[in-house]
This record gives sequence, C-alpha cells and structure tokens, in this order.
Amino acid sequence: MKNPEGIRAEHPNNDHDPDIECLDVKLLRSWSNKLSTLALEATRDGVWAWHIPSGEAYFSPRYYTMLGYAPDELPANYDTWVHLLHPEDRAATEALVKEHIDSKRESYEVEFRLRTKSGNWLWILGRGRVVERDRQGRPILMVGSHVNIDTRKRAEEKLERYQARLEQMVRERTEALEQTSSLLEATLDAIPDVLGIQDDQHRIIRYNAAGYRFLNMTPEEVAGKRCFELIGRTRECEHCATSECYRTGKPASVQRYEEALDAWLDVRAYPILDEDGKLVKVIEHLRDITAEKKAEAENRILHEQLQHAQKMESLGTLAGGIAHDFNNLLMGIQGRASLMTLEMAPSHAHRQHLQAIQDYVLSASSLTRQLLGLARGGKYEVKPFDINELMRDSADMFGRTRKELRIDIATLPGAMVVEADRGQIEQVLLNIYVNAWQAMPDGGQLQLATQKIELDESQCAPHRIAPGCYVQISITDTGIGMDDATCQLIFDPFFTTKEKGRGTGLGLASAYGIIKNHGGMITVASRLGHGTRFDIYLPLSDKNIQPAHAIAVGLREGRETVLLVDDEQMIIDVGTAMLSKLGYKVIAVKSGAEAIEKIRAMGKTLDLVVLDLIMPGMDGGKVFAAIQEMRPELPVLLSSGYALDGQAETILQKGCRGFIQKPFNLTELSEHVRKVLDKG
Repeated sequence: MKNPEGIRAEHPNNDHDPDIECLDVKLLRSWSNKLSTLALEATRDGVWAWHIPSGEAYFSPRYYTMLGYAPDELPANYDTWVHLLHPEDRAATEALVKEHIDSKRESYEVEFRLRTKSGNWLWILGRGRVVERDRQGRPILMVGSHVNIDTRKRAEEKLERYQARLEQMVRERTEALEQTSSLLEATLDAIPDVLGIQDDQHRIIRYNAAGYRFLNMTPEEVAGKRCFELIGRTRECEHCATSECYRTGKPASVQRYEEALDAWLDVRAYPILDEDGKLVKVIEHLRDITAEKKAEAENRILHEQLQHAQKMESLGTLAGGIAHDFNNLLMGIQGRASLMTLEMAPSHAHRQHLQAIQDYVLSASSLTRQLLGLARGGKYEVKPFDINELMRDSADMFGRTRKELRIDIATLPGAMVVEADRGQIEQVLLNIYVNAWQAMPDGGQLQLATQKIELDESQCAPHRIAPGCYVQISITDTGIGMDDATCQLIFDPFFTTKEKGRGTGLGLASAYGIIKNHGGMITVASRLGHGTRFDIYLPLSDKNIQPAHAIAVGLREGRETVLLVDDEQMIIDVGTAMLSKLGYKVIAVKSGAEAIEKIRAMGKTLDLVVLDLIMPGMDGGKVFAAIQEMRPELPVLLSSGYALDGQAETILQKGCRGFIQKPFNLTELSEHVRKVLDKG
C-alpha cells in the first residue's frame, strides 16, 4: 500500500512487528467506529481517518456522496485520495500534508480540487491532524475532514473575473464601462452575502444591497465612514482581514464574534489592483455564520453528553461485577454471624461482637447497593408508587435532624405514579438532600417541587431515553454553588469535593446510575454563589399503586427437601448450614449440570431449588429453562449478588417463584423460602 514519500521509512519496525501492526489497525477501526456513531450524523462534511503505517484509511459515507460516489464505492486508502487530486494541486497539497506529518505544523488546512464521478472538479477545504504517535513521535493515525467549498470558490472565481473585467474597462475608457458596471451592480445586489469596497483607511466606498440590509443603513449613512465605526467601535478590529490583505497584497480571511451585532461573521478580503499591479482597493466579503456556530456548539454539547453516557455504562458493567463478588463474601460473613447469634444466649459476652459484625455487613451492603446503582439494570424491586408521597416522606425525615434548613415543597394535586425501586429512588433523593445541606453550612432554603412534563426527541436523544410524559423532580438549594468544571465531574464515580475520609464519592454517581436504570435522566445547573438545582426526570406510569405488605418477624421453619445450587463453595457451606438450621433437608451442588442431574434423579422428592443466577457454563437462566421442561411445578427461588436486573426479571416473568438478594441473613432466608414454598 503506497504512502507519501518518506512516511513509510519512518516506521521500519512496523514492517517486522505484526503485533504493533495489528494494534494499529485495531486503533484505526476503533476510530472508524467512533466517527461513524458520534460525529457523522452531526455533520455534512466528509470525514476520514488514515492509518499512516499501513496506508489504510476510512472514508465516511458523506466523503463518497460529496463526490458523487456510493459509500464504499472507492478503495479506502491513501492512493485513492491522491489519484482524485487535480494534477495542478497534487504536489503542493501532498507537500503540506508531509510537512504536518513531519511535525513542522500543528495541523494543516488546504484548498484543492477533487475529481467527481462525473469527471468534474469539486473544490474542497481539507483539514487534517495527526492524533496518534508512537513513543518515538512517529505518526500513526491522522484524522480530518473534507468541506465542500465549491460554491464559495466558484463565487471567488466569479469575483476575480469581475475584477479583471473592471480593470480592463478602466483601461479601455469605453462606454462599455457603464453597461458592464450596471450588470455588475445587479449581480452584486443579487448575492445574499455582504460585499463591500474599502480604501486603505477602511473607509467604505460602497456595499451591495445585502450590506446595507445587514447594517440597516442607507448608502448615504455609510459612505465615507470606517467599517469599524458602523458597528460601534472606535478603532480597528483586533483581527482584520482587510488590514491583512493590504499588508500582504493577498486574500485574507477571519472568523470572529461581533458583540455589537450579536453575530458570528466570516470575513474575507480580496485585493483590487490598478494597471501597474498596485493594490488600490479591497473587496470585503462578509457572511453571517451565527446559525452555523450555534449548531456547532449544540453538536459539541450533544457529543459530550453522549461520551459521558457511554463512560457511565462502561463503569456500570465494572461496578456490577465488583458488587456481585463483594456480596458473595458478605453473604458468607452474614450467614455465619446469623447462625452463631442464634445459638448464643442473650447474655453471652461475644453476642455484642457478632451483632456488630452484622451491622458492619449491613453497612458494607449499603456500599454495594451504591455500586449496583451504577450497574446497568441495577434495580431490586420495581413497583408503582407515588413520587409525591416519597418526596414528602423523605424530606420530612431529613428535615427532623436539619433544623437550620427551611424546606419548601410544591407538588401538583393527586398522585404522580412512577414504576421504580422505591428504596433506590429514596436513596437518590437523600443523597441530593445531603449534598444540598453540606453546601449550606450556615443554613438556607431547600426547595422541592414536582410537575408533569412532556419531553420530545431533541431533549431525550442526548440522554438515550424515550420521548414521552415524565415527572420532573426539582431540588434547589441556596448554597455556595459550583463552578462549571465541578458540574462537569459531579456524576463521575469517586469524584468528591469532600475532604479525605468524609465520603466515598459514589453518592451522585450512583444517583445518576439509578435514574438511568429507571429510564430517566438527571441534570444539574449551578453557579458559584448562586446555589444548585438538580432536575430528575422519571417516566410517568398509568399503573395502580400496590399496597404495602406486612413483613413477618422471626424465623419460619420447614421440613421440605431443598436443592442449593451455587458455584461458590463459601455460599454452599453457609447456605447449607442456614437451611439445615431452619429444619430443611439440604442437597448442595456446584454447577448447573449437576443440578439438572439431581433434579432428574430425585423426581417428586425434591420440594424447592435455591438457584444462583451467575454461574460458569450453565447459568441460572439455562438451569431454570431445563427445570421448566422436566418439572414445571417445582418452585425455584433465584439468588444473586447482582441486583434484580433484566435477566432475573425475565426468569421471574417465566414462572420463577421469587428472588433473594445476597447478602441475606437467616431471618430473610427463612421468610423467602417459606413464601416460595407456600405459594405452591
């Protein structure tokens, strides 16, 4: 595969190290995927990525269609681009690319012509930059874009032709000057962009009709004034294309924001020469690009939001795995402590230590709940409930110990029903309450409000949620506020503004994960010294609120035969001991395949299966499917260190009798086992 001269030689090791070559190609493909999914939908430009050592490249669909080709119709490599270059542009363009690759320029920007499928030439503004180098500084990956500037270039060529024509008419001193001048006048006035002529003192000689409309002035008001005076300035602009054109005698351009006009302007200046080649006037070409700049800013925000969502999803996968393993360890500690406590007299000297161990397990379990809040699908028990009631109850509980705060609540009449894990949503609210309280050390006001709101596609797309009817929960404090940098990081795991030892940094990160797992979104707005506002959006539900059930107190025993299935020996040991203590006959196996064999062999003598969800080889889902085929009436209690996620919910919907979250104590186990058995 060909490369520009000198590039291949800078990577001699790549020819002999296939692992590096493989990694580089994977890097290219990774960039291709990112470009395809993130940027290409937001731009009309052609986007490319070039893997320099191999010569392979990626061209976006717009890259092809801009030239009249179907996507992927041309080979994606460096040679394809070179062969499409106009012969007159090829040498200079390739030289500029090589100069950038050799680190002589930070990036490059060049205008050239490319041959279209129909055989015509299309003017392109090419931009590119090396974004990846190896440890020796040798380039690996370059990315860039092609912008169709054919219309603008044709307009420039037309202006140049008019300029030549004007100079010819001046020399010839003929009556054709007036006729051509009239034609030029009409043409200039028909151009929607602003065109004006200035002298070397920036005095306006005239504008086309678009220029007077843009300034909302008459020719008489403009004539003789300096261009900067027309926009309220007293001196020349900091970056002036006209001054640059007079200084160099060459065309110049600049983009800048003009505060007086509240507009972004693309300003270009072109020289007018006399018969002796002396620059006598400058044509200024001005175009309002405010809409384009706003679109770029909006696209950048959408891109950042999308990147944050993807990052949180990746962290959620990691957090779920950690929480699962940690919960298994806590299960062993919790189970053993429960058994020992049960057998000890209330006056035993070690009983308080065992109770403390169980309290510590409960605290550790709270931490894993936060980790599971980050995990995708990390919900426990989802039921319809009134979010207004939960907000009032949680605020009342919080306010009892925070007398220095004034809490105001504003809700619409009636219930606002959401279908969610009530405990996790309460955790989110309390986390935000605590953050607000810490931001108001001298007291202040906490305002809570709910309202119904309809979110459209444009509001939902950056957060990857479905358009529809939501409840908006607003929590506003009068605290010290945050700067923009802190707001950008507020939902990141382990980011905290608290001093060392005052927090885990998981509070708002888990709040973000919990709300995302419920199909909603959470946003923050804050300014230093002006407080902070969190807005939570959860989908409204039309389901009826379910009444709360009383929780049984004490151990519930039984005499049935239970098959315990788990791949962790620690869980097998403690689970067997706990079930035996409750009076059940226990058979334990460590794999899905063994479980199937036992169920087939024991037949009707088996009364219950306690089944771990995550196991190597045959997991809980496959085992349950096999049980459904052999003994569909056999009760199954699903168990996992993960939360009640999508897989577990699917199994429950297929007929599984119940779910118990690790870690659990003896009382919880007795209640769940008895509940599942009594259903049958």
